[in-house]
Amino acid sequence: MRVVKLSNRDPEFDSWDDVVNYFENKLPNMIDRDRVGKFRCKGNVRWGKPAKGERLLFTFETRLVYLAISNSGAQENFDQFKDDYSRFFIIDCATIRRPKSELSLDELEQQLNELTAGTHTLRTQGWNDIPDSASLTAWFHHL
Repeated sequence: MRVVKLSNRDPEFDSWDDVVNYFENKLPNMIDRDRVGKFRCKGNVRWGKPAKGERLLFTFETRLVYLAISNSGAQENFDQFKDDYSRFFIIDCATIRRPKSELSLDELEQQLNELTAGTHTLRTQGWNDIPDSASLTAWFHHL
C-alpha cells in the first residue's frame, strides 16, 4: 500500500476542483494523456513502484481524498511532459473512488499505525510505502 501525496504546487492539483477533475475526467478519458490512467510523477519515484495491484491512498491538503489500485509500476515517461515528469505509472481507473470519509492525515496515520503496529509518519513529502497484510487490505476496501 502506498500513500501518494498530491501537492498544490503541481499545476494539475492547483485546487480541490482540479483534483476532482483529474481523477474523474483526465485519468479515465485520456485528457492530456497517451494512456488511460497515466499518472505522471517526478524522477524520485523508484522504478517499478508502486507495484501492479498495489493499493493507493491519495491525499490532498492533509486529507485522504481518493483511493485506487495501480495497474503498473513506474516507467520512463516519453511524452511532452517528460522534462518535468520523467516517470509514470498506470492507475486502474475502474478502481478510482472517493473514501466514505475524508480522514485527516493524522487520522489516517493513526489508523495505519494501529493496523500495522508501525510508526509511519505521513507528514513527509515522500510517498509512504506500507507493507500489505490481510487486515490492511480489508481496511482499504472498507474505506
